[in-house]
Amino acid sequence: MLADDWRPDYQFSRAAWLGRHAGAWAPLGRLGCCLDGWRISSNPAASGYDPRIECTPVYRLRHIEPMELRTEAEHWRPPLLADVPFCVQPVDVILRRVGSVGAALVSELHRRHPVDANLGIIRGLAPAQALWTAYCLNQPHYREYLETSGSITDLVRVGLRHLAGMPIAPKPDGMETLAQGYFEALNRDSQGFEQLFRLRRAVADWLAEGLPNLAPFMSG
Repeated sequence: MLADDWRPDYQFSRAAWLGRHAGAWAPLGRLGCCLDGWRISSNPAASGYDPRIECTPVYRLRHIEPMELRTEAEHWRPPLLADVPFCVQPVDVILRRVGSVGAALVSELHRRHPVDANLGIIRGLAPAQALWTAYCLNQPHYREYLETSGSITDLVRVGLRHLAGMPIAPKPDGMETLAQGYFEALNRDSQGFEQLFRLRRAVADWLAEGLPNLAPFMSG
């Protein structure tokens, strides 16, 4: 949004307060790069269809919790795509761009699956800056800034240009030490989910071999 937006509801909002710092605080696009999710159709008849969508785990809106990427069992499978920008990488910040804004962090253990087009990726930040940026994006001022739109529709959809131009408050002192501990904890948490997935698969395989009539109920 522009700082000279004439609407009273904007001028008295958190979005306007944050926008007035645009000249003093670095825009997000100067600190890292903002990338789009996987724009693909699941309709085989569509021109944008890619058959890999049928068997590739994808991170979607429902997987983004504040500061946390909530995985499902399929997300711990080996990635099927490689060297494409819409697949997550460690220390990425994943942004929910549709409906309501929220941001999650990617650990070193998260599998490098793609995010869909309703999400965005903020990449290239140092761990401390990534932690601080994700924290900011989950705060009311930043959510309102990104959710405020000049569009005639009420649907929230954050554009990459709007995201890249968002001013980021200076990172506080001590974030490097905090980030080190935070990412260590995030990795431990991710490791726990991975181990649970492996245990469930091992039990399912054992039951499928010993009790084949149960196999249809043990998939995933």
